[in-house]
Amino acid sequence: MVNNTGGHLSGTNAERLALSGSNTPTEATVFFTSDTKKIWYYTGGAWSDITPAGSASEAFAVGAVFIAVVATNPATLLGYGTWSAFGAGRVLVGLDSGDTDFDVVEEVGGAKTVTLTEAQIPAHTHAPTDPGHTHIQRYFPTATGGSIGYTADTSMSGTQTDTGLTTKSGTTGITIATTGGGGSHANVQPYIVVYMWKRTA
Repeated sequence: MVNNTGGHLSGTNAERLALSGSNTPTEATVFFTSDTKKIWYYTGGAWSDITPAGSASEAFAVGAVFIAVVATNPATLLGYGTWSAFGAGRVLVGLDSGDTDFDVVEEVGGAKTVTLTEAQIPAHTHAPTDPGHTHIQRYFPTATGGSIGYTADTSMSGTQTDTGLTTKSGTTGITIATTGGGGSHANVQPYIVVYMWKRTA
């Protein structure tokens, strides 16, 4: 329905177009389209869009991001502009000229999962498990077929000298426990999913 008050009309864009046909408006008619939120001025047999630049009817300028929880393209919701889906699977962060990760508009980074390198693992220790073990002393045979070991001779005077003993074999059973699987871990902050659109024209 077109409302006419003193030459000022309001209605839908389709109704404005209809006025250009058989129901020709009078000179200097002003028409506000309720669906596209634009102001039209009729003069010289043609309509002109006289919507003020930056008016509330186009609150989102080119380059602006529109956030919603419905999938409808903002061109339909707002009645103006060309929009493209924006930031799929990403969160927004403010530009920081002092940080090379965030100093360029629309720069992307980060990862959904992370696998730590050895240098990133916190310093820690692994305790050994030792069930007890033995060392076997090596013996040398004698001329009579027996064997003697290394023993300290206390019958002689003088300074005793320590002599190292060679271990023939040693069974320790000592183990160092290992842990971890080397897999990646989640690197996702708490989030809520929305639709994001960027106005391109």
